[in-house]
Amino acid sequence: MNIVDKVIERKLTGIHILVATFLGKMAEHGYLNQGALNLVIPEVTKNLVEYLKFKYPKAINESMNEEEKIKKIMEILIKELDPFPHPLISLKNDKIDIAIETNKCKFCPIGVGGAELPGTLCMFPELTRQIINSMLNRSYEVSIPLTKIKGRCLFELREKVI
Repeated sequence: MNIVDKVIERKLTGIHILVATFLGKMAEHGYLNQGALNLVIPEVTKNLVEYLKFKYPKAINESMNEEEKIKKIMEILIKELDPFPHPLISLKNDKIDIAIETNKCKFCPIGVGGAELPGTLCMFPELTRQIINSMLNRSYEVSIPLTKIKGRCLFELREKVI
């Protein structure tokens, strides 16, 4: 599928193409892998979280339950970054399962950027974890890394037991 087809199918903008292709090419040239991306995302997320807290100071409130708060954070993330439409979010006990339609993600270095990589290179498990932790003052960790199953990219966050 060429880039024009991807633009139409995934409703891409220039920033989606730029980021996805940049990540993919960095990985193909050996400068980036999933582990390195996971180390950098927490630092990148700090400024993003400050921005989100400034722009949405009253989006999360104490009258909301945990699931409502997490869904609101995901709604804000989607509004601001436009990474993918309608993720499936399931909150059970101390874990959050998130599923994204693989062919709908707009930042995928493989699906959008065309990278040929043996594994994954996805920023969203770690980015989502960092945003939720910072916005809710929690300590979730990625307990199941990104896995592709039946046309969906899935990952799980679990509250860290201290």
